[in-house]
Amino acid sequence: MLAVNSETTRRHEYVLKNRIKRPPRPLNAFILYRRDLMNSPEFKDRPTGEKKAKQVSKEIADRWNNENDKMKNVFYALARIANKKHKQIYKNYKF
Repeated sequence: MLAVNSETTRRHEYVLKNRIKRPPRPLNAFILYRRDLMNSPEFKDRPTGEKKAKQVSKEIADRWNNENDKMKNVFYALARIANKKHKQIYKNYKF
């Protein structure tokens, strides 16, 4: 589920509403890491004042840069899986 583009995002709704045929880009390791952290209770249960996008993005980027290689390798593996699924869904995709 983490490795597939979400169908509940504003972008997905916009694409459906405006009938845009350009598919989303495949998810990379950092985006998967960010998505995983954003779904954790640590970020979900924060008070509204501490959920500012700029602040959260900086915090997650700092964590990613300080993460050990084992953890990063897990997300690089997930990115490869996401890329394979993306190729199955969007066969003629070119960036």
